[in-house]
Amino acid sequence: MTARVMTMGGYPVEVSTPGDSGSGTVTSDQITDATDIGKKVLTAADAAAVRQDIGAGTSELKVGPAATDAKPGDYKPASADISDASDIGKQILTAKDAAAVKALLGL
Repeated sequence: MTARVMTMGGYPVEVSTPGDSGSGTVTSDQITDATDIGKKVLTAADAAAVRQDIGAGTSELKVGPAATDAKPGDYKPASADISDASDIGKQILTAKDAAAVKALLGL
């Protein structure tokens, strides 16, 4: 492919010359800066194969209430559940409105 340099908005841009359609095929093996996993993703048959290739969805993750479990997506902790929140922080989190927060802060 023959290329020439033009400028667009003051920036050099490399473009193909007329007649250079870039025809021909490029395989994943010809992409010199693609990683092995990148090439697997490019050539995967479907989304399930991509997930398998990257190791997604292959863990033994358990959603539940135990300390070693993942929290469910709809988990909403109470202010009491925030172990490092100060008393005033918890009061601010549970304040009825902005006026109540100002009163707590003495404003």
